Amino acid sequence: MKKNKRIRKTNRLKNARVLFVLFGISVFTLYVLFKLFDVAIIKGASLKKDALSQWTKSYSINNTRGEILDSEGARLAFNIPAYTIWLNPKTYKGTATDGSDGNSNKEKFVQEIAKVFDLETDDILKILEGETRKKIVQWAPETAIEEIRNMEDFDVRGLEIEERERRFYPDGFLYDHILGFTDIDQKGLSGVELTMNDNLFGEPQRVIKMTDMYNKILPFSEVKTFGGDGRGDVILTVSDKIQRIADKEALRAKEENNAKSVSVIVMDPTNGDILAMTDTNKYDNNNPRAPRDEEQAEEWKDKTNDEMIGEWQKNWNNLNVNVLFEPGSTFKTVTLSAAIEEGLADDSTELYCNGAVTDIPGIVLRCVRWQHPHGRLDITHAYAESCNVAFIQIARKLGREKFLKYIKAYGFGEKSGVDLNGEQSGIIPQTVADMTPATLATASYGQGVATTNLQTCMATAAAVNGGYLLKPRIVKEIRSNGEAIKRFPVEIRRKVISKRTSDKMREIMEVTVNENNKLGRVEGFRVGGKSGTAMVPDKGKYLKDKYIASFVGVAPIDDPKVLVFVSVEEPGNGIPYGGTIAGPVSSRIMSDIFPILGIKPTTEAHENKDEVLSVPNIMGMSLKDAAKLLNQSKVKFRLDQDDIKENSIVEEVNPAVGSYIGKDAIVLIEVKNLKPEEEVPDFKGLTIDEAKDLAKSRGVKINTSGKGKCVKQTVPPGSEIKDDMRIDLVFEEE
Repeated sequence: MKKNKRIRKTNRLKNARVLFVLFGISVFTLYVLFKLFDVAIIKGASLKKDALSQWTKSYSINNTRGEILDSEGARLAFNIPAYTIWLNPKTYKGTATDGSDGNSNKEKFVQEIAKVFDLETDDILKILEGETRKKIVQWAPETAIEEIRNMEDFDVRGLEIEERERRFYPDGFLYDHILGFTDIDQKGLSGVELTMNDNLFGEPQRVIKMTDMYNKILPFSEVKTFGGDGRGDVILTVSDKIQRIADKEALRAKEENNAKSVSVIVMDPTNGDILAMTDTNKYDNNNPRAPRDEEQAEEWKDKTNDEMIGEWQKNWNNLNVNVLFEPGSTFKTVTLSAAIEEGLADDSTELYCNGAVTDIPGIVLRCVRWQHPHGRLDITHAYAESCNVAFIQIARKLGREKFLKYIKAYGFGEKSGVDLNGEQSGIIPQTVADMTPATLATASYGQGVATTNLQTCMATAAAVNGGYLLKPRIVKEIRSNGEAIKRFPVEIRRKVISKRTSDKMREIMEVTVNENNKLGRVEGFRVGGKSGTAMVPDKGKYLKDKYIASFVGVAPIDDPKVLVFVSVEEPGNGIPYGGTIAGPVSSRIMSDIFPILGIKPTTEAHENKDEVLSVPNIMGMSLKDAAKLLNQSKVKFRLDQDDIKENSIVEEVNPAVGSYIGKDAIVLIEVKNLKPEEEVPDFKGLTIDEAKDLAKSRGVKINTSGKGKCVKQTVPPGSEIKDDMRIDLVFEEE
C-alpha cells in the first residue's frame, strides 16, 4: 500500500515536471511567435527601413557637367573618375578580423594607409583616436583605390571610399584664363566655366547602391542612378592649333625681351570670333592655387593666408580682359578715323611737327623726334611716323565733343560683353567737361586713358571691317547629344564709321607696316598695322624707363580675315618700341596660322627687297664705342656738334633706338660732355681694395670676383654714371 502511494507520488512529480516543461516550452514558443509577429508584422516595416538605411548609400555626383571643346571638337575640359577617402573611427573600432577589440591591427593599418596615400601616420592616428569621421584625401588616384581594395591581410573597414568625378584640363596652363576652373562640387568659379555654368552643369545625378560594412556591393543588388538631365557641351570659337601657336610665341617674346608679361589675342575682325587668347601670367587649371613655377613658389613661401588670396588673384587675372593699360599709339587709329569720318582730315590735310606742343599751361608735350622734328606731314605719314604733335592737331580739329563721341562709339569706357568674367570697362573722360585741353591732347595718342587689350582689338577691328563694332565671341554654341541647343550669333553693337573711312584706314595701315613697322610684315601677304609705346603710370606719375610695347596687325589688309594683337609689358632689354619687339611676334603668328585659316599668298603683295637696318642701342655709350657699334651694324650716322670731347657720351639718337631704317638713311647723334666725376672710371689694373676706394669716391657699386688685379669691367670706362649703377669687376693674379 505504502509502496503504491510512493509510486503515485513519483508519477505525480514526473507529470508535474513534464507539465512544467511543456508549459515553459509553450510560453517560450508563444514568446517566439509573439516576437516573430512583432518583428515581422508590427515592427517589420520599421526594421526593414533601418536595415535598408544601413545597407543603402546615396550620394550626389556631378558627372553631368558638360565638356568644353574647341571650334573643331578638341576636348579642353571634361570629367574623369575620382575618389574621396574618409576615415571613420567608429567604423574602424570593434571590426578586427581576429575577433579582438578592433585595435590589434591598428599599427599596420596606419602604416599602410599612410604609405598608399602619402600621409603622415600621426595625422591618421589622431583621427582614429577621435570620434569624428574625417576626409583624408580629396582626390585619390584609381591606382591607390585598387591597392586598398586588394588588401586582405588586415581590416580596412575604417576607410570609406566615395566615388565621384572631378574636372580635368588636359593642357593645364594653355587655356588657363579662357577656361577658368571649378570648385570641388564642380561649380564654375572663373572663365567659361563660370560664365557658362548653367549651360554646363545641368541637374546633379544621384547614385543609390547597397553595400556591406566593407563598402562592397551586396549580391543581387544593383547601382541605380537618377537625374542628370539638362547638361550641354560648350563649343568655343577658339582654335586649339592657333592657341598653341599664340601661346608659344607669347612665352618666347617674354623670354627674349626679358619682359614682365606678354599678352596675345588672335581674332577674326569680320565677326568678332576670338581664335586665341593668352598671356604669360599663368596658372594651372587643375591646381589653380599652386605656384606656376619654382620662382613663384619661393616668393610665396613666407606669405600669410590673407596675402595668398591676393597672390592667387594676380595669377587668375586675364591680362587681356581684367587689367587696364594705357594703349599708347595704337589709339591713334581712333583719332584719325574719327577725323576722316567727320570730313576734317584727308590726303590734302597739312600737319606740321615742330617737336613739341607748348601752348597748354604747365605742360610740354613732345614728339618722339622733338629734337629733330618731322616738319610737314600728311595724315598717312603722321600715322606711320606716329607723330604726337600732328595727332594733337588732328584732335583739336575734331574738338572735344566729337572726339569724345568717337572714343565712346568705338567701345571704350564700356564692357565689350565677352563671355569671360571680370571684364573691365576702362577709364576715359565721361563728359565733355572732363575733356580738358591737356586731356584732349594726350588722349589723341593714347595717353591718359586706360583700356583693355580686348577693347583695343575690337576698336581696330571696327576700323578695318567696314566700320562695325562687334561683340567679341568666344562661345559659338551649346550642344547636347551632338545637336546644337543654343547658338550665339554674331552681334553688331553699332556702326562707328563708314566703309569709305574704313577703306582709307586700311590703306594707311598698310603704308605704316611697309614703311615704318617693317618687322610686322609677312612675306607674300599684304599686312597693315599700328605699333604703340605707352608709358606706365603709377600713383599719378609715369615710371622712368617703364613701357608697354604693342602692335596690332591685320591681314590680308585688302580683305581682313585675321587680327593679331601683341602687348609686351615692361621689356627689360632697353627697347620700348612696339614695332621692334611686338611687331615680329605678330609676324611669326600670322605666318604660322595663315595655312590653318586657308589664307593664301597674294601676287599683289608689296615686295620690298631693300636692305633694312636696325638702329642699335647706343644711348649712354661713349662716342667712341657708339661709333664702333654703328659701323658694325652698317648704320650711317652724323654728329652735328663742335664741342666734342674724349669723354662725350650719346644723349639723343634720331631715328630712335630700335627703329628700322633703309640702308642709305643717316642717324643723327647728339652727345653731352661729362664731368670727370660723372664718368665710370677705368678699374683695370687696380687691386680689389683700390677698386673699392675708387668706386666709393664716384658713388658707384661694384661686385668683385677673383683675386689679384682687375682685368675686366662690365660697364666701359667713360660711360655716364647712373643711379643705382652696379659694375661687375673680374680680378686675376698676374
